Amino acid sequence: MKHSILFLFLLLSSLAHAQTDSTQSYEEEKPPLVTVNGYLKELGSLSFSKQMTDFRYDNLIHNRLNSKWQFGKRLVGKLEVRNRIFNGYTTESLYMANQQMSLLPTYGNILDDDLGLVDLSWTWADGQHLVGHTAIDRLSLTYRSEKWELQIGRQRINWGKTMAWNPNDLFNTYSYLDFDYEERPGADAIRFQYFRGYASGFEVAIKPGETLDTTVAAVMLKHNHFNYDFQWLVANYYHEMAAGLGWSGNIKGVGFKGELTYFHPRENWQEKTGYINATAGFSYVFPNSMFVQLEFLYNGNWDDTQSAASLLSRPLPANNLFIAKTAALAGISYQIHPLVSANVSAIVSPTDQVYIFVPGLTFSLAENFDFLVTAQILRNKALEQFMPTPNVLFGRLKWSF
Repeated sequence: MKHSILFLFLLLSSLAHAQTDSTQSYEEEKPPLVTVNGYLKELGSLSFSKQMTDFRYDNLIHNRLNSKWQFGKRLVGKLEVRNRIFNGYTTESLYMANQQMSLLPTYGNILDDDLGLVDLSWTWADGQHLVGHTAIDRLSLTYRSEKWELQIGRQRINWGKTMAWNPNDLFNTYSYLDFDYEERPGADAIRFQYFRGYASGFEVAIKPGETLDTTVAAVMLKHNHFNYDFQWLVANYYHEMAAGLGWSGNIKGVGFKGELTYFHPRENWQEKTGYINATAGFSYVFPNSMFVQLEFLYNGNWDDTQSAASLLSRPLPANNLFIAKTAALAGISYQIHPLVSANVSAIVSPTDQVYIFVPGLTFSLAENFDFLVTAQILRNKALEQFMPTPNVLFGRLKWSF
């Protein structure tokens, strides 16, 4: 299946190329048939215990290839591929655990679990010292008209307004702490957008599953009023019904964004109660370009009986966005020098005693070549029992092309 999809793109490319050659004399100014970019990254991570007694090292070589295929004026294809090579403590420990008990997964088994409708992920090396994995996280065709757009395939449907947590983002939520995945996950979906004017129109999106309980289908209305962008949505979210609101504007120069979504069990809905997930965020840019932000979360579906450790092993869904009931994020970023930028953020949940501190520095070493050093310091009793080395120091080299 995977090879058939790639072959289809190559076939379409050859057909489009033939059409381009035959009409070149009539249309001199044409967009390039295929554009390609990407990056190559080397990421080392050293995790350590609170007492600084245990240390574990992991390494990741990460390559991404992004391609855009222009099939005429209105039809556009996207094919974006992640190639990753892992080695270090995590790879070796999971491999040895699998050798002792075959029911336990290796790191390659875990990575090969594609959550999409079509399996576009495969592990091509799964040994004790090295795991190689490739995944296609964008594969779509888009038809664009003046007033509407239709996109089919694996794509990112970004309905979020705030930064760290997005209860409106029903199709492909992401983890704020996963800084190495800038593109964020995609969804196997069909999306139709109608544009009525500036920041107004509506969208219909479907992420199909085998049953209604494995399907996400939503309609969103967008409009601008009082200099605010508003969005309203209703959806079937797996086994629940959902209704949401999002907004984006400013108060005297201070950015003000927020989202809330009400979830209610679909089965026997008259006898059951629902809950609300909500976020609100503020941001401001000072004259010296210092950027500050503050964001709050109310995670109505969280309760003390849920395992925070088990939730960290999979992407958090829109109806349960964090490992705590409430949380706040504060962050600052500043360009210290034309070649050096700094940022620091903290996530705090006093009610569930979760504390995460994330400092970082980025150095521009040359054109399209930078170095990042960052850390994630975590404090939570339940997670520290599950994770002997919850604190991580990262160093990353990145070459973009």
